Amino acid sequence: MKIVIITSRAAAGHIKRMVSGIPGVKVVELPLNVIGIAAVDVLAKIIKRRSDLIEEIRWGDVALIPGSVKGDARTLSEIVGIPVFKGTKSSGGIPFLIDYIRKGGSLDPAKPAEEVLGSEPTLEQDKAAFNVGKVPIPARGPPLVLASEIPPETPSRNVAMETRRLAIQGARIIVVGASTSWDARELAERVVAVINALEEEDVVVASEAPTVDHVKAAVAAGAEMIFTSPHVAVEAAQSGIDEVAYVVGDRSVDALKKALSTLREMGIEKVLVDPVVDIPPLGMSESISRYMEASRLGAPLLFSAANAANEVEADTHGVHAILALIAVELRASVYLVVEDSWKNRWSTSEAREALRLAWEAWRRGASERGLFSKLLIIKDPVKPPSMPSAGAQEVGWVPPRLDPRGYLVIGVDHDEGFIVVEWRPLKGGSPIKLRGRHALSLARTLTRMVGLDPEHSAYLGYELAKAEIALHLGKSYTQDEPIVLPVWRVEWLGRGLGTGEGDTSR
Repeated sequence: MKIVIITSRAAAGHIKRMVSGIPGVKVVELPLNVIGIAAVDVLAKIIKRRSDLIEEIRWGDVALIPGSVKGDARTLSEIVGIPVFKGTKSSGGIPFLIDYIRKGGSLDPAKPAEEVLGSEPTLEQDKAAFNVGKVPIPARGPPLVLASEIPPETPSRNVAMETRRLAIQGARIIVVGASTSWDARELAERVVAVINALEEEDVVVASEAPTVDHVKAAVAAGAEMIFTSPHVAVEAAQSGIDEVAYVVGDRSVDALKKALSTLREMGIEKVLVDPVVDIPPLGMSESISRYMEASRLGAPLLFSAANAANEVEADTHGVHAILALIAVELRASVYLVVEDSWKNRWSTSEAREALRLAWEAWRRGASERGLFSKLLIIKDPVKPPSMPSAGAQEVGWVPPRLDPRGYLVIGVDHDEGFIVVEWRPLKGGSPIKLRGRHALSLARTLTRMVGLDPEHSAYLGYELAKAEIALHLGKSYTQDEPIVLPVWRVEWLGRGLGTGEGDTSR
């Protein structure tokens, strides 16, 4: 299959180097400086007027435009006579897309490739053990249902917002975390608050329940699933609470087996077992053995990533990537996430992507290598293309030239989700303080308001870009300090071999 990549003047050289050596690929350059922020209508007007461009594009069987271009590419398909689809927003995904298309993968003319390739698997109904509300629970995964807990420490004023966030990020089960110090009334109020915040009908509200009284209160408030111990589940069922699903957790497989048998004798079939994932390196291998043993009980398994994700000192997207693969291999049915620390925040989205990748690998009977992954946040899967630097004048560290009119103070408001920049004049006048989420727009606005000189404007853009990265990654931002400094970079710089951001030779 011959593939045409439609791009701009500025990006053409970069794209050509990227696809160099891949047969059957042509890069067609439009007379535009930037294509990523353009609209399909603009591209259509340019191509329509240029028969030479139409002929070049028709060379291919299919054409790709950047995923960030606005509009529906079907307009272009009609002009050039071959299917035109949206690729990835980043050019780094192009080699993968070429391979993906040639293996029969499909893309969309209106959606970026990231959305198409990030679609989630659906469970065939005949493979469900039972339904909780409108959510089918697999008898054996994959795919797995994603559950996310609202920790009991969450302030009441934030419960509705957190509920909406977790649902948007893919949680099909939202668990109300319960403190052992809460009375039953407090738990019921939290359950009601979560139910009232939900707009989706296909999301289950579950609740932790340390005692039978908590079970009764949560169920009366509307919870459809209860997370509790084996003896509390049995006692609650004996008291007549038999219309909910129970998740029983214990490190003893015998205790789980006994509770499961007792509940089934009472006619309760909606039961999941949780053999408990222990913290590595303090028992995780033993817990995997428990899961393998518990898998023979004939009930769906819950795999909780909470302990491991919280206790392993590494970025959680990598931790969930491994844990999701383990959960899939163990054939668990539900994967539980608890965002109970700043490091764990956004774990619901990370786990959703990790589960998708693990399911796709399992379905193919292969590793994840070569799959399009949104979890490659810091590294790329292959060496990125380089812009040749031979012949360019090398510039070392250049000390700043201070602006006698004033100085800039830049920071990040992680609570509200803003970049903050302030201009402080030195010789009278009022400070100017701005906030926004887009670094370039802030730089343009302040530069125009203050009339910064070119050097100070360059510094402003550089620091605001760092602040935007810090905001997106949830990292601390300190003006004039590096944002991303991986361990390998630290070691390299320590030997005096590095340049650029974080270079101590500055």
